[in-house]
Amino acid sequence: MGWDITITPQNGMPEVDEPILGVSSCLGNFYSCIIFMAKKQLQDVSNKKAINLLNDLIKELDKGNDGIFSDKIAVDSDKQWSQGQESRKDWDHYKWLPPYQNHTYETWTGLRFRERVRKDALRFLLYYKAGYKIDYKW
Repeated sequence: MGWDITITPQNGMPEVDEPILGVSSCLGNFYSCIIFMAKKQLQDVSNKKAINLLNDLIKELDKGNDGIFSDKIAVDSDKQWSQGQESRKDWDHYKWLPPYQNHTYETWTGLRFRERVRKDALRFLLYYKAGYKIDYKW
């Protein structure tokens, strides 16, 4: 279960030409991370408040393992997803690459979690700032 997302252009803006279907209720995406961090849902706040929440989320993610989205939270979140075991298999391929040789499975999972969530949070922050109407339906 999760939220279906609809992004509607306003005042002659271009259509959004990318596949955005929805987000899961499991921790591991920008929407569920905002709920976890701020105890608020984007569907219930103004565009200005959504921009502030997304900015706050990005700042929190940038704290790395020192923030609330620690490596442990990322590993626990990864276990909720169906690809939890696939993540372990992915690690077996990545751990030999130079950028990841000093990482453990846990630190790599945390890094990947924060990068993925940050990328989507930034993307939606830009939609909000541009003035698109974004609806979330459970």
